[in-house]
Amino acid sequence: MVHKDDASLFREIGHFGESVMHIGAAFADERMCRWLLAEAHADVHALSQGNEASVLHCAAQNKSHGCDLVKFFVVCGLDVNARDKGDLTPLHHALKVEILQVAQQLLDLGADMKNLLHFCIKSGKLLSAKFVHGKDGEQVKRKSGGKNALHLAAEFGQPEMSEWLIKDLGVNVLSLEENNKNTVLHYAARNKRHGSELVRYLNQCGIYVNALNAHQMTPLHFALGSGNVDAAQVLIELGASWSRVEQSARNLVHFCAQQNQLHSLIFLHLQNCDLFTQKGPHGETALHFAARFADPDVCQWLVTKKGADASASCGGRSVLHFAATNKLHGKQLIRHFASFQLNIDGKSSLGKTPLHFALGCGNFAAAAELLELDADFRVKIGGGFNLLHFCVAEKRLDSAKFVHEKDEGMIHELGRGRESSLHIAAKGGDLEMCRWVVQQGVDVHARNAEGKSAFDYVASRELKQFFYCLGKRTPHSADQH
Repeated sequence: MVHKDDASLFREIGHFGESVMHIGAAFADERMCRWLLAEAHADVHALSQGNEASVLHCAAQNKSHGCDLVKFFVVCGLDVNARDKGDLTPLHHALKVEILQVAQQLLDLGADMKNLLHFCIKSGKLLSAKFVHGKDGEQVKRKSGGKNALHLAAEFGQPEMSEWLIKDLGVNVLSLEENNKNTVLHYAARNKRHGSELVRYLNQCGIYVNALNAHQMTPLHFALGSGNVDAAQVLIELGASWSRVEQSARNLVHFCAQQNQLHSLIFLHLQNCDLFTQKGPHGETALHFAARFADPDVCQWLVTKKGADASASCGGRSVLHFAATNKLHGKQLIRHFASFQLNIDGKSSLGKTPLHFALGCGNFAAAAELLELDADFRVKIGGGFNLLHFCVAEKRLDSAKFVHEKDEGMIHELGRGRESSLHIAAKGGDLEMCRWVVQQGVDVHARNAEGKSAFDYVASRELKQFFYCLGKRTPHSADQH
């Protein structure tokens, strides 16, 4: 026998972090598991290294011997309601693979079946959903994150699941999700496996194809926003309008660019719609939205296939300004857009360069890339405020530290009206910023052109106490001021 030849084999861990007992519970019978426990000294209480599942979780998925095994392991002392790393119990595992005999055995052994219907629906397991409903008919009335059972079925399940809920259980097909007032059709439009069929079925049930949610978004927004172009095609065939704009005044192209959905943009291009030339609520082009939210592939496609103008300005902002706030892809996009000979220090209508935009949102990868491309580190704004002053005014301590690491003298410079970094921090009322600025040696006594110290701009009790504790100002002298 293998056990006698090399007992260490029984202590090895499988590819997914499972022990020999986990494998036995999932595929073998009770006799084998008893032998593993008695002769190989396998640990019945061991958890898998991957998802921290017990052997009872594995036994719940054993189609041939699961009923006997779950009873055996419960007798061995395992918790029938133990949860794995994914917060699933053995009963969840049995329902997920629709082994209903094992599910019943677990219930008989004391398994908790609260809120399992939504799990079965999201897993697309109709037989398990019917099993749970038969045990507790009240679960169909419950909601999860504002969604009812039908919303979940439309988003994750097959048409038969939705049909069962509507026809057999009487769930209202016109019901709205509580928070954003999405219809069932909105959620079906996201369903990539069954969305096309569900969209047709639910439309036949009476849901308006251009139904609006609380944000003026239609099911077509949901389809394109998730890249589900098959469902989008069906929606358009059923009369969905692509000319409708959202509450924020973005059209569908702007929306798809913001959602980083290249396939949806290509889909709209093939529909020959005229949305690509339209501008956003503040004059943004589709490329501006893409630079802010999307990846290089989307931006390159807009330029090469749709002829988007990389030099187009929006309130003085170039695509570099927008890319500077893109934390996922900004670094690559800045490098890409710089090849179009754009002004790396171009200023917006408020005098901000792309470097200001990057520091204003803490996008240090973009900021570093801009500096690598020779962006002006000594740029000033608002009549004399340097980059560190800007970071202090924006209450971006992380950005202020980034700038300070590159130039420790900048924090001691004075801005417009001879205001110090501490004056600016005090005006902003940010205690942590004031504390950090003082730690860098900025003069607490310094007065600006109006003869005021930083303390004179302090409003909050907490910040006043900070200055008192510095020993630079006493409550008595403050009252006399």
